[in-house]
Amino acid sequence: MNTEKALQEKHRAFEALLHKKQEEYDRLTDFQKDQLDSINGDDLDKSDMLESPTENLMREVRLEGNNLDKLRQEIDFLNRYESFGAREEVGPASLVDTSMGKLLVAVPENKFETGKESYTAISTDSPIYGQLQGKKAGDEVQFNGQTIRIRSVV
Repeated sequence: MNTEKALQEKHRAFEALLHKKQEEYDRLTDFQKDQLDSINGDDLDKSDMLESPTENLMREVRLEGNNLDKLRQEIDFLNRYESFGAREEVGPASLVDTSMGKLLVAVPENKFETGKESYTAISTDSPIYGQLQGKKAGDEVQFNGQTIRIRSVV
């Protein structure tokens, strides 16, 4: 595959992942807003040892807020990816075609698709990235008892 086509594929993969993360962020934001709208301050009892339904809701909203913060950071990273051009070695914002599938080094996401292509997104904190980092097309790495061959890096 020529470099221009490979960069176009990489762009489509990043756009698909960004779209998936943005949809998740919007869904969680709407959920959190609905939860906040339903909180009844009169139900708060500071002296009661057991949590009221409202206090449970507030705790859930706080937890979802942490998830929203993480998602926002992931979305911000994905929005900046265009600053990364073609690569010869596996690094941040690279698309890596391997014998076990296509990996996008960005933010974690199990599986996502663009058209008929399927990808797994990994972060630079993932163990597999630790094995792949700095490798080039043609290199092999061992991971979880498997030999993974790198076909290409963009």
